[in-house]
Amino acid sequence: MAMEHIITMATLGRPFQLGMLYDVRSDKLITNVTLWAPRILEDHTNIYKQSYADYEIITEDSFQDKARALGVKPNLKLSLLSGLFNVSGSAEYADDYQKTNLNARVTLKYSITTHFQQLTMKHLGKDNLDHPSLRNKNLATHVVTDVLYGTEAFFVFDRTISNGKFKNEISGKLKAIIDNLIFKADEGAKLKLTNEENKIVNKWNCRFYGDFHLNQTQINLIEAVKIYRGLSSLLGVNNEKAVPKEVWLHPLSPLGNNLTKIVRQISSSLIDHTIKVIEDLRYLELRSLDLSTSKIFTHLDYMETHLSNFTEQLSKMRHVLRKKIALTLPAQRGNTNMLETFLLSVSKEVDSSPFSRRPLKSWLKEKEAEITIITKWIQNLSEDKSLDILIKSSSLDEVINDTRYDYIFCLSLCLVEHSDLQIIDMKKYLHNMENYLHNKKNFKSSTIRKKHKTWFENTHNMKIFDKSVQQFKEFAQGNNIKNSRIKFIVNEKYAVNHNKTVKLILYNNGLEISGFIMPSKPAAPYAISITDNSVTLTWTDESSGSENVQNYKVMYQKYHGKNQSKEDEQWSEEYTNGNYKNITISNLPSSTKFIFKVQAITAIGLSAISARSEPMETFANNESKSDFEGNPNRLMNQQHNQSFSRSSPNDSFVRQSLAVQERLMNISAITHKLAIVPPGSPAENVSIIQPGTPAIFHLDNRTAYVPRYKTSLPTLSKGPDSSNVEFSTVYHPEFGALVMEPFIENLYNISNYGNYKVTIYSEDSQHIIAETMIGLVPEIEISVPKQFIIRDSINNLIVNGIVTIKLVGGGAVAFNGTTDQSGMINLPDTLADGTYEVEIYSPNKPTLQQLKFFMVTYQNRRQEKNFSFLGRSNLKPNEIEIILRWAAEPRDLDSHLYSSDGKHIYFSNKNEKNMALDCDVLYGYGPETTRFTIQPNLTYIYVVHRFSDEPILTKSKAELTFNIDTKTTHINKIGRHDKLVNGEIYKIPELTRPEARFWIVCMIDGSTKQIKFFENVFEDHNDYITNEIDMKYYTE
Repeated sequence: MAMEHIITMATLGRPFQLGMLYDVRSDKLITNVTLWAPRILEDHTNIYKQSYADYEIITEDSFQDKARALGVKPNLKLSLLSGLFNVSGSAEYADDYQKTNLNARVTLKYSITTHFQQLTMKHLGKDNLDHPSLRNKNLATHVVTDVLYGTEAFFVFDRTISNGKFKNEISGKLKAIIDNLIFKADEGAKLKLTNEENKIVNKWNCRFYGDFHLNQTQINLIEAVKIYRGLSSLLGVNNEKAVPKEVWLHPLSPLGNNLTKIVRQISSSLIDHTIKVIEDLRYLELRSLDLSTSKIFTHLDYMETHLSNFTEQLSKMRHVLRKKIALTLPAQRGNTNMLETFLLSVSKEVDSSPFSRRPLKSWLKEKEAEITIITKWIQNLSEDKSLDILIKSSSLDEVINDTRYDYIFCLSLCLVEHSDLQIIDMKKYLHNMENYLHNKKNFKSSTIRKKHKTWFENTHNMKIFDKSVQQFKEFAQGNNIKNSRIKFIVNEKYAVNHNKTVKLILYNNGLEISGFIMPSKPAAPYAISITDNSVTLTWTDESSGSENVQNYKVMYQKYHGKNQSKEDEQWSEEYTNGNYKNITISNLPSSTKFIFKVQAITAIGLSAISARSEPMETFANNESKSDFEGNPNRLMNQQHNQSFSRSSPNDSFVRQSLAVQERLMNISAITHKLAIVPPGSPAENVSIIQPGTPAIFHLDNRTAYVPRYKTSLPTLSKGPDSSNVEFSTVYHPEFGALVMEPFIENLYNISNYGNYKVTIYSEDSQHIIAETMIGLVPEIEISVPKQFIIRDSINNLIVNGIVTIKLVGGGAVAFNGTTDQSGMINLPDTLADGTYEVEIYSPNKPTLQQLKFFMVTYQNRRQEKNFSFLGRSNLKPNEIEIILRWAAEPRDLDSHLYSSDGKHIYFSNKNEKNMALDCDVLYGYGPETTRFTIQPNLTYIYVVHRFSDEPILTKSKAELTFNIDTKTTHINKIGRHDKLVNGEIYKIPELTRPEARFWIVCMIDGSTKQIKFFENVFEDHNDYITNEIDMKYYTE
């Protein structure tokens, strides 16, 4: 748009005078050159009085709000923003921005106009120029024809606040006070604040920008209002101190053909868009500055460095953009072959660069989330002031050689990369832009990174990280003793290969101890026996640390109720002999409640302290066991909700989780009951139960072996070949009976089946109360030797029609045969006792899905050969079955399945929702079968681990069979352009990797139903507990 009309413009502290020339292209005032002589100007000037006063309260701080307050029109905004000219006086307010978003701001603006000067129009003609030489010069575009005089003042009130959410509320209170004072000033009333108003006002600082000089340096609100009331007196008697505030510019084109005729204006919408691009950078710069002041950076500074670099790049980019606009704007306004699209191209370039608003906001949002999480961790570690934990990025360097400590235990935060990709892109892009500005070379924007998943968005990783921080704290609390030889520190290390993690590392004499795992935290202790002066305790402990437990420290104190203070607690201490998980605390007062806690002691240090026990009360002196015949709940109540430990009866109760205990206590009265019989009963009278099936054993008062007890009793179960099957047991007061639930760890270990002698002991584990014989069988016992009907024992379905059966045991085919029409088949007596893999298929119906399950052979209770099938159900939609087989050695390979929601299926945790492992084979060959149903929001990783130390994993001839129902489940193989088929076999690569412990097999994406097979990927460490494997490969 060509500008051929009169322009009204704010002076912004520039010394305008009538007759001066002005170049609108560069917004430059041409001094010392006029079109007319001073005498002519003086003779043709009219002066008018124009008195006006007003005030405004401004609560916003954007450039647009400042421009509006200063009366800046659209085409002057870009010149002001890009620094084409210098401002002074009250216009310096334009450069006063908040330095933080945690800053409340209220600005009080005073404005006065006094008089108006105007040139008459008689001499404004091309023939009336006093300086004809200007006809051939291109100095200016306009001449000043009118000037409005007056003065302005801006009082900027600032205060720092703790929470930006209340900024408007806080600013609103001051605004209301200012409005009230201005009203009083206009009415001539006395300016006075209430006590409450004074408290509010005193929290604010004030800065002054004006067109006049103030004697005082410190200004408060009352003084600012007084200045407003007496502002006119500051301008002199004849307003001689008033300054130009607004001017009118007449185009020069009508005055001569050789003077500039056309000045190109830019659309207001494009100006506003350009300003927004630069303002967005300033806003993000403020956010970055605020983040860099987080308290966490008093401890850890890696991320602070990135924030500082990020802020610096934003500031540089704003400077470069402003400079670029300043260099180009005059030429564009002069219409010199440059189109209005220049500014549009600038904004487009920024939007497609690393300085685009979206990636910058995303980067800051990530940092905000990371700071919040790390701050929560550090606050958790710092809240206990008694813990001497050194939290500092360089803490390891400071203490690694400190001879006061034998060990340094480090929580290492590896969450920041040395070179942040976003900042690298920003620096690269700026370098190219500067080359463009200085060398006039074209530049190319750097590569924009794709959206990535942050470490804190991985819920699986976050559970592990949170657990590591908590374990670190508990370990520090456990070792918070005087003259401790272990130092606890939190440090930072740069993440390697984008693998962001939190590590627990132990150093001994300056060297990292490989494979260290913290001592496990014992469970809360519970009582197995209480007298009038003693409590016998036991507890469970996974003992999963890499250091052996030497003994346990048991702490106790009197219980004073739920509101018992944790301050200045005095705990008495006792120590176990060796690593036995039981102890008797003697010499206690009678009828007194106590609480207990336990701590393991290792060569490295002390474990985390267990949770406190439930309160336990010693008996009164005159109480005896017979006193409880009529009150069976007395001791039961003391033991309610306590865990039970799996150990020998000389040790403690059989271990029993709360869930099992509650389930057994809620058994229906119609459950099959088995009577206690004296030792030596005939084998044919032995009752038969199945693993996992609860059974009720009556405690018959008429039997001398069974007195009436009102509490759980320790038991010992001894089976054939010294198997270690243990029964969960609880006393059931409703039945006056014991409820037992046999549990077998390995269903395919034939030594676990047969007759068991169950011994029931007294509470003190010293006397046998009763003994019984229990026969344990697999899921379905088929008693007919040699001949049976093939049955799927899980689904209880008979296989109809002629089928072929193949038995595979120890890696070799042991039997091939065909059934008759009824599914009957004779098996040879020569089959050795053991576990066999069974394959059944129909020769006449090749489309019939092949059945696979296992068969256990053993001598039944009548000393006959027994064949029992452990069947499997058919695969369901989206279900995968992975069968692991291998050679005789290594004897013990293990299947491990990880899911991205933190679940881990392996020999110690065989069942989770939609995931299961059937067994743990310890003596070669396998098979071990893992089944899981793919969930659309999860990712799975399957690996094989060499548990035993003997022969090389890669020489194990391990192979995996992947089974799926191809009618309902379709899984694509990444990088192989085909689908996973039912029965597909994947063999271990036979490489020379003697140290390999893990074979990393595959990753399965539940969302896309894709499987990725890793090529020759192994891990040498032996950490199968802490989920290091899945954490690493999920991240990659």
